[in-house]
Amino acid sequence: MPVALPEGQDRLDPADTAPLRWSVRYDAGTESGFVFLDAFQDHADLTPRHDERIELTLGGGRRVTFDRIDLAAGENCVLPFGLDLDGVRIEAATVQPVTLVGDRNDPEGRTAVLMVPDGMTRPWVRFAPDTACALPREEDGRVPLAAAVDGEPVAVRCGGARIRLLTVSRARAGRMLVTQGRRRLVVVGEGDMAWERDGVLIVRTTDPDPLPECLSAGRCCPQARDGARSVPAVVGAPLVRRTGAARWTVALPGEAAAGYLPEGADDLLLRIRYRGDVGRLWAGGTLIGDNYANGAPWEVGLKEHGDLLRACDGVLTLAVAPLTPGSPVVMEEPFDADGTVADLVDVALVPVMVRTFDLTGKDGE
Repeated sequence: MPVALPEGQDRLDPADTAPLRWSVRYDAGTESGFVFLDAFQDHADLTPRHDERIELTLGGGRRVTFDRIDLAAGENCVLPFGLDLDGVRIEAATVQPVTLVGDRNDPEGRTAVLMVPDGMTRPWVRFAPDTACALPREEDGRVPLAAAVDGEPVAVRCGGARIRLLTVSRARAGRMLVTQGRRRLVVVGEGDMAWERDGVLIVRTTDPDPLPECLSAGRCCPQARDGARSVPAVVGAPLVRRTGAARWTVALPGEAAAGYLPEGADDLLLRIRYRGDVGRLWAGGTLIGDNYANGAPWEVGLKEHGDLLRACDGVLTLAVAPLTPGSPVVMEEPFDADGTVADLVDVALVPVMVRTFDLTGKDGE
């Protein structure tokens, strides 16, 4: 699909944050395409968008209107028009297509997943005429989707064509995994890593009892394959001592100091929260991790460093390079009296588990 830039978009001054940033990709043969919206720009704070409106005139003269557009600062999205979903046509929508899953032979149709961008408080979809949807329509034909976000799939049909429409938030979409040859969706916990191998869902998590959810024709929970699992014992807190202006020792407790993992754990994370520019962690004289501050906790896996931990008796050294005014790193941090930021917020030990789940059962089993 070729790109079409609205008039003036190629001449925007990066310092001018007022205009909406958008473009279009369009296929003239099918009169379908996507509108790209962006409320993010490097080194500039773009404001949230409210009640924006975009009108497109397609090659054949047909007009497509997107209105009620709200977008959070820092968000971006791709909005469809003329999108064919197994014979059900979306004329326009203020939600982003994610994936289409399920069995083509399912009489109820496959499941189309649509994501609501952050800040889009009034999401909607407009289908082609003669399309029936289980959700109520407004007078202009659009179907509001706010009540359906993170809820059950909704049946949609047009003639003999059928699909299920599943509307999800961005947060939920970020925890989804397509499995079994695009036949199922699996939702895992926040921060979990998951992958599939031979009909088995493998989840790497810090939750001692994760419960993934399958979304397809119905809803079911994958069956755990690892039986009655022992929950890793509570790991003691490391002992932290300041040894300099921006330097600390971190003494690991118990068997962690000798490089051993708690029973049932696959790894042990040292989770560090600090204020500053760059963090560095040593075991003896060996650097075992560094981190450029981005506001998220810094996590260092200790499993691979067992020999080094034993050699230094489990006492690590942590240093934070200060953040100074004028730094290219943009952080909302209060600067100290000397004009710098370098401080340790907290340090914790977090066990990581690997759990396996059977995905081969039928829906509802």
